[in-house]
Amino acid sequence: MSSQQFFKNITLLGAVELLLRLKSLVLMPLMTRWIGTVNYGVWSQTAVLSATFVPLILLGSESAVMRFLPGLPAATQARQFLGWVCSVVGFAAAVCGLLLLATHPLSTFFFRDDSALLRFIPLAVISLFVTLLLNLSRSWYRIHQRALGYSLLNIAQSLANFVAILAAVLRRCDTYQIVAVSIAADALVAVVFLSAILRQLGWLRPDFTILRPFLRFGLPLVPAGYAMWGINSMDRLFLARYTDLSQIGIYSFAYTMGYTLFQSFATPIWSMFPSAAAAAYQSDDRARVQLLFERSLLLLLGLALPAIAGLFALGRPIFAALSTPEFASGAPWAALVMAGYLCHIWASYYEVALSWVHRQYLGTVAIGAACGMNLLLNVLLIPRYGPLGAAAATAAAFAVQLLLVWLLARHYQPLVLRRGPIFKVALAAAAMGIAVSALRAIGPSTLSWTMAWIVAGALIYGLLLVCWRVVDLRAIKR
Repeated sequence: MSSQQFFKNITLLGAVELLLRLKSLVLMPLMTRWIGTVNYGVWSQTAVLSATFVPLILLGSESAVMRFLPGLPAATQARQFLGWVCSVVGFAAAVCGLLLLATHPLSTFFFRDDSALLRFIPLAVISLFVTLLLNLSRSWYRIHQRALGYSLLNIAQSLANFVAILAAVLRRCDTYQIVAVSIAADALVAVVFLSAILRQLGWLRPDFTILRPFLRFGLPLVPAGYAMWGINSMDRLFLARYTDLSQIGIYSFAYTMGYTLFQSFATPIWSMFPSAAAAAYQSDDRARVQLLFERSLLLLLGLALPAIAGLFALGRPIFAALSTPEFASGAPWAALVMAGYLCHIWASYYEVALSWVHRQYLGTVAIGAACGMNLLLNVLLIPRYGPLGAAAATAAAFAVQLLLVWLLARHYQPLVLRRGPIFKVALAAAAMGIAVSALRAIGPSTLSWTMAWIVAGALIYGLLLVCWRVVDLRAIKR
């Protein structure tokens, strides 16, 4: 795939992601007003439980798929993909069966002995299985750089989820019913798309010989998967001990908003990079590898940094409009979470490059150290600062990951970092944030004025990028 096609795919995926995120603008006010902070915390803990066992089931094999399958002959690729899918589905079914037998211990661990929440455990297990099916389909589209298929899957999932949750809320269903219909909608989409992919592949005999090399490549990444889970979820366990479900609900809303906003532009940029860069590296086209890295990273930073600055400046009135005054207090936490995930995706570029030279375990070392830092900071900060301490711990942990993986990868990876444009983007975002904060301090706090400050901030930021020649208007016209 050419670099031009890669960035066309980013454009398509970006448009789709922005469309999908509009769902949150409709659902978030309904959800937060209907179920409140406590039940939002219950929903969040259900999602945390579901995500806990994903690394155990995949065993790092999804990274092996992105490393080895792109560029293979079609028949070989299809048979190896089928072998991987059959293995994952079978192992996932076995693990989910065992989890259903451990309902009471899981409820004790995630819901603090609240017997009324015991019924959410089976839902979390079913959600785990459905999520894996969806990710198998996404992997196929990523292998082939099929941005349209990847986008259609995301649209179908988001639309089905939106309709199901909206119908449940309008019918005044309780939290359990809302979670159940959401999972059912995801399951329907997962079955439809995975069936379509398998039908397209035809009746081929799965190649299970790839399991050994896949596991050899992926097993060193399993600790990284659990370290990532620790950074994502450990704070909720500490908050469950030192605060209440109301505070967990507010923090989970802030975490979701920060993560969702970041993913709206990070997903289109990042999702196609590993397979596109791996194909270029395997064809020994180092110039294209560097071009993909340099331009996609700068685009990511150019979108993420002003979003973080804007969320610090205007997050509270935006959150108040999308939810209730109780949830609005979490706006600064969302900005910290977004900053953390920016560091994580930045580090992921270097981890992908390390996998090309079979040094992927160094990425595991970096994320493991970051998880240790996260644990230490959770212990120190959450008892005193609550959710603010949890958000700060998340951001600091991912920053440690970025620093360590960059230091470990310097002697192995071929990616060259140009600091000048990055410094200009960061300076422009900071200037925009300061300007918008000043405007908000002297102006009204209504929603209409908040939207005006957002437009003003975008203009200030864009003008600075043009004046400092970070953005070439003639190149954009071409």
